[in-house]
Amino acid sequence: MERCPFCGWQLISCSCVFKKLGYAYKEKTWDEETKSLRGHPTCGLPKDVYEKGLPPKQEKKWHKILEKKGRIPYIVYPLLCSRCGEHWPDFFMVPDDVWEHYVEPMERDSIICMPCFREIVTLIDGDPDVLALLNDKAILHFHG
Repeated sequence: MERCPFCGWQLISCSCVFKKLGYAYKEKTWDEETKSLRGHPTCGLPKDVYEKGLPPKQEKKWHKILEKKGRIPYIVYPLLCSRCGEHWPDFFMVPDDVWEHYVEPMERDSIICMPCFREIVTLIDGDPDVLALLNDKAILHFHG
């Protein structure tokens, strides 16, 4: 998704468009007590803008504002295994104490693919229980 040159978030969902066009936009907030959203029903926008989007004239004005600021094209930055460089490895989860035992502190926030993690376990101590855990179908896998 293209990034907003004003806030850095996804252009399609940020509120900069309304703020830059002079609307009194106010985001709704989550009320933990009532477990519901609080705020103006249309976030302070005119009802037709809230329900149907910007009229064509304002849409053109917004695009001119974007062009003047400079647009940020969408570029894919793939997730990589920090050890072997595999693109978009499947994710998996192990208990925190297992991860902390086998992954050095400076790499604990990194992505490591399953084959590399198995190799790390084997290189460090080859714990059969951990290797069995990694072969267990119950371990959580999901695609990145």
